[in-house]
Amino acid sequence: MVDDIILTFNEFTPPLMKKIQPFRAVEEWLLDYEPALGVLDHTTHNGASYEEQSWWVSALQIIAVLEVKFRGQALLFAPVTAHNPKHRDYPRQTSNIDAICRTIIEQLQQKTPTYPSGIVTGQSLFSRIDEKNRTCASAGVEDHWCPCLDLATVSIDEPIVKEAAEFVARYVNNLTSQSNELTKLCQRLVLKEVKTAFREMPKEAMQRFHDTKNGTNDWCDACEAVMGAKAENNIFRDTLYQVQLVTSPN
Repeated sequence: MVDDIILTFNEFTPPLMKKIQPFRAVEEWLLDYEPALGVLDHTTHNGASYEEQSWWVSALQIIAVLEVKFRGQALLFAPVTAHNPKHRDYPRQTSNIDAICRTIIEQLQQKTPTYPSGIVTGQSLFSRIDEKNRTCASAGVEDHWCPCLDLATVSIDEPIVKEAAEFVARYVNNLTSQSNELTKLCQRLVLKEVKTAFREMPKEAMQRFHDTKNGTNDWCDACEAVMGAKAENNIFRDTLYQVQLVTSPN
């Protein structure tokens, strides 16, 4: 580390982390996550090209290059900020900085080699996200790590489903009886039956995920998932349900 760099905590630092020194917090983070490259937030400095205009621009250039080179494998550690208060004065021009940044990105895109096929990593910030295909698979996230939820069919006889259906009927009745005029115009609803019920649940692979292990013949480090029994759903009352019901009248 450069000897004139000072590390400090900031507004993103959790209280527990402040019990150790900032550089120790960075060290633990690097050892825990082992990113291809760990980056800190900074308030000053970072000089390279574009030095005559603004070193802030050169910092943006470095960030853009890191994204192109490491494709989502460079991580920013937000709770610690790097300062360089003893550095000499340097250019801080901010005019036309947006145009300069666009030029930097365009030049990087032209120089970036074609990405090899058959290898899926994190989604690049320079790639447009397909609105119709925003999935874990498109971002290189395997099912057992995917936080997306699926609608799973549940029995209409489950008590929580019946409670939800009855609540819907009561809620509508309360809305239509808030005044004498509404009470005269609207009939009270009576729950007749529940047709279908669904519950948002994590993917089955995530529910069954137990551990990781090295690949066959140690070709990769902890890249194979070890599956176990499906996890017990102990938050079923705090889960989103989709219920189709029939009332009388209508």
